[in-house]
Amino acid sequence: MIKKKLKMDPNYNNNNNNKYVSNEIVNNINEILCGVGSNNSSSACSSSGNDSGSASLVNNTINNFYDAEKNCFSSVGFDDSHNNIDNKNIENCKLNFIKEYVTIKSEEIYLEGIINYNEKSKGIIIFVHGIGSSRFSPRNLFLSKYFQNMGYSTLLFDLLTPQEERLNNITGEFKYNLNFISNRILNATQFIIFNQKLKHLDIIYFGSSTGSAGIIECEKKVLSLGIKIKSIISRSGRLSLCNDNSIKSISTRILLVCGGDDKETLENNKLFLNKMNSRLEKKLAVILNATHLFPEENALENVASITLNFLNSSTL
Repeated sequence: MIKKKLKMDPNYNNNNNNKYVSNEIVNNINEILCGVGSNNSSSACSSSGNDSGSASLVNNTINNFYDAEKNCFSSVGFDDSHNNIDNKNIENCKLNFIKEYVTIKSEEIYLEGIINYNEKSKGIIIFVHGIGSSRFSPRNLFLSKYFQNMGYSTLLFDLLTPQEERLNNITGEFKYNLNFISNRILNATQFIIFNQKLKHLDIIYFGSSTGSAGIIECEKKVLSLGIKIKSIISRSGRLSLCNDNSIKSISTRILLVCGGDDKETLENNKLFLNKMNSRLEKKLAVILNATHLFPEENALENVASITLNFLNSSTL
């Protein structure tokens, strides 16, 4: 069996104990797992003889692998001596997903989508791309496959029809129209909620660029319909487009992921993180040396791994 390890960039190595992940990313994951100032007394959050508390947990407990033979991502546990102690792959890699090409009604038009689902999955991740991209975004397709193999159903859908896309290429009228984008996100969410096979699954949003801003603007609309949102993930989110009131009133736990070399986006995300309610569970993860689209080696894998830790830490 061929196994290819998904390593963090070895150039990030600042410490012999942290082979695959930078100290900054370790600290972000520790906050996700245990929370800043958390009173969590579980073994996962206990001190392990170093100043970073549970930092060793990230590298010694869980490592992600890609199994080329099964076309499946899995997790393998290690003890302190890096001996294999627990293969956590059993349920995730055996969970079979049904793939369907769907159409989502939005007023008088229909949006194209791809759904991969299993009724026993941990939840459904709705991917929201930026205007100018589509359901075929190679980054979202990669992330979608990763999360399916980690036990999550996924939905990728187009925000625009082909006709609207052609119009936008000429006029740009949809690019920053957050009310328009948020309504399309609401329609995709209702598609899930009205589906008998899917309505019981927890809703998770994963946005990128303007899609992230659309999710934040959409949150109140979704919650007003009595629909619960488990988590929001933002990758390179254009949060500067958001209304200040939407940022300040957001009530869903949120993870912001930015590239360390995507300076403008990172600074904006830091600014808006501070504007969010102080009681909200909110995290900012910085992928060192990564730019806006995360094309760098291992950068997107890092996004996936940090997001998975955040999702699996939810107690909703």
